Amino acid sequence: MAYTQKKLEELDIIDNFLMDQLTADENFGGNEQIRTLLRYIQDSREENATDEATKELHSYVKQAKVSPEVKQAYMRFEEIIYYEREEAALDTQRRNILDFLDDYGKIPENLRMRLQKTDDPELLKRWLRLAAKADSLEDFIKRM
Repeated sequence: MAYTQKKLEELDIIDNFLMDQLTADENFGGNEQIRTLLRYIQDSREENATDEATKELHSYVKQAKVSPEVKQAYMRFEEIIYYEREEAALDTQRRNILDFLDDYGKIPENLRMRLQKTDDPELLKRWLRLAAKADSLEDFIKRM
């Protein structure tokens, strides 16, 4: 069924009205979990994932958003910038860890791969501090 421009505009108006009502008035419909989910759907950044359900959903969304096809087709420009910066920060942490460890000699490939697969900023921060303080590559690996 093809929608005319007018029909699409009407649906958009209804959709915006319902979204406003659901997120603003707890007596209109739904509970706090529904409002939390709807707020997250409106802006699917990590800081908007505030309960366990949206945090779990965000982990899947985050994985999907690294796909170039998804970025181009579905993400707003602001979201693309946000995720690009987030990934750049993780890459910087990984490079800094490797820079510290390079002073101790050849870094095993399995350690490089583990660092590249890690996307937890807190864990990378901890490893960066550890790499700066480690006495050797073996000491770093043992204390990871």
